[in-house]
Amino acid sequence: MPDEFEKLRKAAGGEPDDAAYRQVFGLTPLELGHQLLDAANLPEEILATLRAIPPEAFAVLQCKPDDQMRALTAFAGELAALTLDPRSDPADFAAKSEALARRYEHVLPLLHEEIYRLMDSASEQLDTIVRTFRIKSLPLRMTTRLVKCRNAVDPNRPMPVEPPPAPPPVAVAEPRAFASPPVVPGSIPPVIKAAMAEAVAPAAAAAAPVLPVHDWSNSLDRLTALMRQSGMSRSAMHEALLESVRHGMGARDCLLFSADPGSKAFPLVRGLGDIYRQLQSGPALTIQAGERTVLGVCLARNENIIIHHAREEKIQPYLPAWIKAQAELGAFVLLPLSDGVRVGGVVLVGWAETRQIVLAPECVRTVRTMLALACRVGTRMAA
Repeated sequence: MPDEFEKLRKAAGGEPDDAAYRQVFGLTPLELGHQLLDAANLPEEILATLRAIPPEAFAVLQCKPDDQMRALTAFAGELAALTLDPRSDPADFAAKSEALARRYEHVLPLLHEEIYRLMDSASEQLDTIVRTFRIKSLPLRMTTRLVKCRNAVDPNRPMPVEPPPAPPPVAVAEPRAFASPPVVPGSIPPVIKAAMAEAVAPAAAAAAPVLPVHDWSNSLDRLTALMRQSGMSRSAMHEALLESVRHGMGARDCLLFSADPGSKAFPLVRGLGDIYRQLQSGPALTIQAGERTVLGVCLARNENIIIHHAREEKIQPYLPAWIKAQAELGAFVLLPLSDGVRVGGVVLVGWAETRQIVLAPECVRTVRTMLALACRVGTRMAA
């Protein structure tokens, strides 16, 4: 087969057309696909996804298995075309692919969060095809674009934020006062962007242990099963969510700030670990939407924020006083409690030591799904 395909490419002088395929193999790839499908006796639900569907029909598809199969098939084709389009800059792939995914999210919720995994699995499948069919190599242009596009949506990449003007000085409250930070309009302060974009960990973080191996799929199954239980309270659901996240990330502390829809004040409602027990003995703690801290940025941007070195001098003006008062908080991650549209709060996951935090794609994807479920279901539960 590899020899025949090489002969085909040489005869066509590049990418072969249908006539060239018929001359060498007797049929085109599409015709071969139809024959294989006819022989496989596939169920109607799968065959339906292979039939031509007018674009306007996708707007009225529903969250049913057969409609979801149709939507996923169409999305995969468009995503592949975008990936290999030589006219499209790979630097724009993250924004373009997200916009594409959101067109199908009325049928496939949170589809945009699956793009990195789809791109990564495509690379693995191509490697398998090369080994199985003993192909010498794939076109360099194609593989290079695939890698660039996949890396553009890496969940651990720094957020692409344009540097705003230098911020005014921020007064630091006394450690136990826990005063609300000032509300300042504008973009993300450069120092917060720099802290998130830090490529090299401090020396102290180099020796920090990596995140533990964890079965995130099992954690998601347990949480969804818990949510289905009759009479489940919001408080119990929140505690189960925090325990799953804390255990999966191997963290010491986990805090949840949450509020009902429409509120701009997000009080501390639940937590696990020493920091939560310490904060319970002090004044009530609340995050305000719009505050110029890393917590306010997380709320405003609906994005994960990673702080590798919580004691770094440059980041101090943008940490609230209660975080600076925690001597045993060396690094932390902020995760928005969001269903993709509404941000209902923030989860802080903390470690005692400074460390270079790298969240695996499966961790990012599953935790976002868990947080989205908690955001949607939590409003319907009794406290």
